[in-house]
Amino acid sequence: MLKRVLLIYLTCITIVIIQSCCGIIQDCCECTQPIEPFFDYNNLDVTYSKTIQPNQVFTIDIKPDSVFWLSNKPKNTASSMFVSSALACSCNGNGEIEKFKISEINIIPDSIFSELIPLNASITDLFEISTFQYSSRTTEEFVPLNEMSDYRRFFNYPGLTNGILIRTKSIPIDKNRNYNFIIQIVRENQTIIEGDISGVAWN
Repeated sequence: MLKRVLLIYLTCITIVIIQSCCGIIQDCCECTQPIEPFFDYNNLDVTYSKTIQPNQVFTIDIKPDSVFWLSNKPKNTASSMFVSSALACSCNGNGEIEKFKISEINIIPDSIFSELIPLNASITDLFEISTFQYSSRTTEEFVPLNEMSDYRRFFNYPGLTNGILIRTKSIPIDKNRNYNFIIQIVRENQTIIEGDISGVAWN
């Protein structure tokens, strides 16, 4: 009889402890209240116009690729610090803001593209960036890419599925060859994420 009472007592205590832990974990993660940072990434998904017809512009759409989600920041309490350390609270899919904002975008061709820009230098000055999904002081649909920092010191992707759209109306000095490009996203922590473009031709 005593053993049965003791077993029931221990069971009740276990249930109370589990419920308390669940409450602490929920408070720790606070996944309904997103806190930066949300995600990071290792590569770029780049789509582009491969054949540029007369009077067309060369467009490039840049999205983050190889994305991984980061844990949310716990509350600064002893209990939440213990739980988050033991269970690593995670809020997968709970936001679309990257950890490190973008400070600049470089477009580097494998051959001289303009007589004014040397080989192995970025042709950023020839590109414009779409402001469609950005809050900025401009009402223009596109602004020069090298002036984006005038509106926002650091900018970010409009969303995981909405890339950054850049374009150029410039025509390369050698239309008889195909151009390859390296796309560099330089981030506020000075890390660089790269993507490749190959076989772009102007007719």
